[in-house]
Amino acid sequence: MAELLGQRDDDPLRAADVAEPVAVLVLRHLSNEFRAVDAGKHGRMKGVEVLGSRILLSPSEPERSRRFYRDTLGLAVYREFGHPDDPGLVFFLGGGFLEVSGRSTHVPGSGLALWIQVRDVEAERRRLLAAGVSVVRGPQQELWGLVEMWIEDPDGVRIVLVEVPSVHPLRRDKR
Repeated sequence: MAELLGQRDDDPLRAADVAEPVAVLVLRHLSNEFRAVDAGKHGRMKGVEVLGSRILLSPSEPERSRRFYRDTLGLAVYREFGHPDDPGLVFFLGGGFLEVSGRSTHVPGSGLALWIQVRDVEAERRRLLAAGVSVVRGPQQELWGLVEMWIEDPDGVRIVLVEVPSVHPLRRDKR
């Protein structure tokens, strides 16, 4: 082992000192490889390693939707890309991103909805009504304890604005 590591017998760090940690690393690696192969044999795949994600939205009228998300909802822009006359915009969306880019002739799926947590749903209702946004359903406390209000973007994509009340388990510090 010393020869493999390029060590002499008089080196303070001897092959015996590193052989066990190296063996442990090799066994861990092999164990992980076998687990991945075994999972494949049983019809299960190893989980995808998610490095980032965003919701992609291609509106029917891009400029109208850019104005809605940027100016009316007031989402902060993370990045702008593409042609300056018709840019794609990526907005911060809490722990994720919303990309509004391209153009679509199709109506978004009826199952699509954006869930956005806000501090005060009632204050957002007043602000959005003053900006000309129609409220599809006013603030209501749901059976699960959250206060939800529904609006729609210019293409009819449902947006659920959610307030987590101070007594709700999502707000309790579990430390």
